[in-house]
Amino acid sequence: MADNGWIKLHRKIRNHWIYDCNPYDNYHAWEDILLSVESFPSKVRSGNKFIDLKPGQMITSLSKLTKKWGWNDRSKTRRFLALLEADQMIIQNRHNNETLLTVVNWELYQIDETKVTQTCNTDETKVKQPTILKENIRKEEIKKSIIEYLNEKTGKSFKATTKTTTSHINARLAEGFSIEDFKKVIDNRVKVWKNDPKMSEYLRPETLFGTKFESYLNSTSSPKPPTEKLGKYI
Repeated sequence: MADNGWIKLHRKIRNHWIYDCNPYDNYHAWEDILLSVESFPSKVRSGNKFIDLKPGQMITSLSKLTKKWGWNDRSKTRRFLALLEADQMIIQNRHNNETLLTVVNWELYQIDETKVTQTCNTDETKVKQPTILKENIRKEEIKKSIIEYLNEKTGKSFKATTKTTTSHINARLAEGFSIEDFKKVIDNRVKVWKNDPKMSEYLRPETLFGTKFESYLNSTSSPKPPTEKLGKYI
């Protein structure tokens, strides 16, 4: 069975009788996401504001997807999306009742196959270059998702491109921690620190994602904050 290369699948397939499936199974739901995200940069209206979408992104909600896929309740949709995110197939950024959904590596897999081949002169580079590109794209999306989640929960404005922030996140990812682990650490610390004027200042990347990350992940209590000496984080 062929398992290499790309095929072209037009979005009109959803209008064909062979695509008719109600309720959707997991495959049809995943394919529907791929067919629904933007192919080109676009601007969409969300409430009273406009959002710039990149290729591979869309604005949706649990209610819309549940109804579209013919599923009984939103909890099934929530579990399915969580499963996709755990397998690093999508990234979710929720705000109020809407979700910015990003398909991981969308642009990589939508590149014309001939263009990819032309950039690879040997069998070795044919394997290494797409793999490295895919990994870099994935890491950038993950870092962006983590910091956006932190900003949403804390009301702060950290950047995913800061050198210190990037190094801490990369270190934890290299240790095998997942996006859900980062979100759990953020939720745990926000719960016990946010309303404490003294502790809330420690709701920052260098504290949350530093060497005590695993301790924060497995604790719901309020541990002592990191020590400060001469104004420098230790």
